[in-house]
Amino acid sequence: MAAGSWRHLLSPIQQYIRPTEVGPDAIYKKRIKCIKDGRDSMKKTLIAAALLVGMASVHADDNYNYFAGKSQPFKQTSGKVVTAYFGGQESADQIAGNNLTHLVYAFLRVCGPGEYSGDKPICDANRAKVGANGSDYRLAVNENTSDVAAHVRMLEIKQRFPHLKITAAIGGWGGGNAFHFFANDPAKRAIFVQSVVDYLRSHTALDGIDIDWEAPTDNMWQDGVKLGSPEDRQGFIDLMRDLRTAFTALGHENGRNYILTTALGAAAAGGYLDLPLDKVSPFVDYVHIMSYDYAGSWSNDVGHHTNLKCTSYTQFCLDTAMQSYLRLVPAEKVVLGVAMYGRGWTNVADMREPGNPMTGKGQTGNFGSQFMGPGEFIYKDLHANHIGSKGLGVNGYEVRYDTNIGSHYLWNESTKSFIGYDDPRDVEQKGKLTVTHKLGGVMAWVLSQDNGDILNAMNLGVGNQRANPLPECPSEQWNKKQIYQAGSKVTFNNQIMQAKWWNIGERPNKQEWSVWSNLGKCN
Repeated sequence: MAAGSWRHLLSPIQQYIRPTEVGPDAIYKKRIKCIKDGRDSMKKTLIAAALLVGMASVHADDNYNYFAGKSQPFKQTSGKVVTAYFGGQESADQIAGNNLTHLVYAFLRVCGPGEYSGDKPICDANRAKVGANGSDYRLAVNENTSDVAAHVRMLEIKQRFPHLKITAAIGGWGGGNAFHFFANDPAKRAIFVQSVVDYLRSHTALDGIDIDWEAPTDNMWQDGVKLGSPEDRQGFIDLMRDLRTAFTALGHENGRNYILTTALGAAAAGGYLDLPLDKVSPFVDYVHIMSYDYAGSWSNDVGHHTNLKCTSYTQFCLDTAMQSYLRLVPAEKVVLGVAMYGRGWTNVADMREPGNPMTGKGQTGNFGSQFMGPGEFIYKDLHANHIGSKGLGVNGYEVRYDTNIGSHYLWNESTKSFIGYDDPRDVEQKGKLTVTHKLGGVMAWVLSQDNGDILNAMNLGVGNQRANPLPECPSEQWNKKQIYQAGSKVTFNNQIMQAKWWNIGERPNKQEWSVWSNLGKCN
C-alpha cells in the first residue's frame, strides 16, 4: 500500500530486477519474457478458445448477486480475518463495519533520514519546534496532520462497531525508506518504537500497528532514492521483535492486546528479497501478502495483475505467492491480498497467441480512472462503466474468463483495450483458498475504491453467514406508464410487488384492495 495510488505496491516483477539493472527508470524498462517461441498453431488455437469460455467455467453461486453494487450484510461467523485498508476519510455511516474484522488506517510515516518527500513540511515543522533530536526516527505527526481528524472518525467507527479491530499502517510505498536508517541501529530503533508506543497510548481507537516496510532489502528507487542491503533482513527481524516486546508491555499496562502485522510484496518470501519470514512470524499476528500488481504501467507488456494461477503468459500469481509464504509462515497467520482496483492497457497489439491480449503489448497513457495513475482503474468505475450489473460487460467491453489463470478480465475488441482486475467471483475463490489451506483470511487495498461488491465477495468466500439475506430485487422498477399482466413482478421502494391482474398506472400501495401484492423487501 501507499499514499495516493497503487504505485506504492512492490510488484514481483520489480523484486526480480537484479541490483546492477536498477535505476530510476528500471521498472519502466524491464521486460519479462513469458511466452516460449515455437508453439505450434494447434496449441495456440486451443488456448485462444479457452479464453472465451463462458461464465459456467466459474464455480459461482447462482443464488447470489455478485454485482449488487452495494454492501450486503454478513455476520463474522467463519473465524477468518476480513481486513481492508482505508484512508481515514470514511465515517461510521460509510463503512460496512459488520462485514469486516479489521480496518487498517494508511498511512503514518517517519521523520528523519529517509523521510518521505511529501512529509518534509511536517517534519520541518516538528524539527523547528523540538529540534532534530526530538523529531528524527519518530512518527511524522503533529496537531495539523490528517491523522487527527481520522482518529476522531475511528473512535466513532469503534463505537458503532465495537468488534472491529483498527490498526495504523506505518510506511507504504515511498514511506518505508526511513526504516533503512534505524532498523539496524538499536538506539535509533528504540526511539522509533517508543514513538509508536506513545502514539498508541494517546490514540485509543487503535488496536495495533501494521508495518509496511514492504521491501526491506531493496527499495527499488522508492521516492527517487536507492536504499537497501542484505543487513536489512536482520534489521527487519529486530524491529518486529522490539515492537512485539513493547506492545506486550503496553498491553500489561492498560489491559489491552495489541496487534502487530506486516504487509509485504507477493515475492517477499523468496526471489530477490528473500526475507527471513520464519524468524519474523513469531512476533506478528498476521502477514498481509500484497498478492497483486504482478503487471502494470512500468511495462508495456500486457498482463493480469492479480490472477489466481500461473501459466506461460502470467509468470506471477497468487498460488505461487501463497505457497512460498506457507513454507515460512504458519498458515493461520497468512492473509491473502485482494485488489479493489484494476490495471489495463489500450491499443493492444502483437499478441503472440491468437485472441489472448495477455501475450501482447499495449499503452497506458491517459487510460484509467480519473485522478489515478496510468492504466489504473478503481473497481467502482469498472463496475459502472465496463463490467455492468450483470457482470458480463458493457460499453463495448466483454467480461472474459481465462481458465488457465482462474481469473476474469475485461476486453474491448474495438479499442483493443484490456483490463485485469479482481472480479467478485475470483475474490470468492481467494476466500475459499483461505478455508482450504486453513489460512488467516483476506485483506484488501483500498476500501474507498469498492462499491460493496469486493468486500461482499471476501465475506462470501471465507464462509461468513449472510445476515438476513433478502431476495434479489426485480430488475424492472414500477412505471406508471407500463402495462402489467397478472403475475408481473416489479421493484417499488426496495420491495417486490406482484400484479394480481392486468393494470396500468395503478401505484403499488399497502391497501388490501390494491392490484399489487407485496412480496416483501428485496436487495
